[in-house]
Amino acid sequence: MDKPKLTTSPSRPGYLVSDMSSLLDEYIRRFSNLHRAALRGGGHAPHKPILLLALLGEIESGGVTENCINLSGPLVVRFCSYWEALVPSVKPSRGIIYPFRYLIHEGFWELVRDGQPLTPADLGHPTSIGQLTSAIDYGRFTADLWFLLQKHTARIRLRDCLLTTYFGVVESPAVALPANPMSYQIERLKVESQARFRSRWVSEPREDKYFVRHTLFPAVIRSLYDDACAVCRVHASAGSASVVEAAHILPFSEFHNDDPRNGLALCKNHHWAFDQGAITVGSDYTVKVSRQLATAGGFVPRHARLMLPADANCFPAAEALAWHRENRWLDR
Repeated sequence: MDKPKLTTSPSRPGYLVSDMSSLLDEYIRRFSNLHRAALRGGGHAPHKPILLLALLGEIESGGVTENCINLSGPLVVRFCSYWEALVPSVKPSRGIIYPFRYLIHEGFWELVRDGQPLTPADLGHPTSIGQLTSAIDYGRFTADLWFLLQKHTARIRLRDCLLTTYFGVVESPAVALPANPMSYQIERLKVESQARFRSRWVSEPREDKYFVRHTLFPAVIRSLYDDACAVCRVHASAGSASVVEAAHILPFSEFHNDDPRNGLALCKNHHWAFDQGAITVGSDYTVKVSRQLATAGGFVPRHARLMLPADANCFPAAEALAWHRENRWLDR
């Protein structure tokens, strides 16, 4: 066990984190006795244990590096993936906002706005991800628990505790939980492209599933087009930022459609032109340039043909491209 530094915990004034073993034992006890709502028909809600597992997974993977934790897309994806792996379908519907909100009652989690922890009265009763993220700036663990969670061995012990206590899992956590939820869900979304394309408004029955799809859409599109613009083939990135963006063919504001076949990887210039209707794509995947586009010379490569994904199932949908030509192209 790593030798801890002497650190005062603001959650318990005067307490020195000088004994890592006793601190870990305390949090194993607290993680083993989470307050959970009783379910109709028996049992208790699994939301808090799954959220804690997802938070541990994000810390372990490097997705969370600071004790200012947002209700981010990757965290929601991990929560939903863990739910699918651990909770039978007969259990209550998943929903990350409830444990993210009600974990404050456990004494080691805070929701913060303007630098100050919020009370339950301050928070009210948000019922959607949008409402909760508008009400808070971020969530955070108390200092002693955050200090503990920086230790790999402590994270493993706490994860084993949660899996054993609430889900009866005794195997290695690596076996019980998806190793890379983002990659797994991206591949699942690609596979869904084999179904019939729906150009109408797409409505997901659960907010978390909708949030996951919208979070994954940019990663899926950039992956399908090898992170290069489908019009000019440009590829440029700096760290996690890229000049290539995921463009919706059917506008998201009108259709809420995150099917991969409703997407194109476009550089910032061609994304702007496509949204403005200055360029469009023909039925033969040629790039058409509007006569109204000023200074068009060199803007689109001569005789340009859209670069297509390697997987034909993920080609841009003909219905979506036809809609763009008929409703957005300036020369229609």
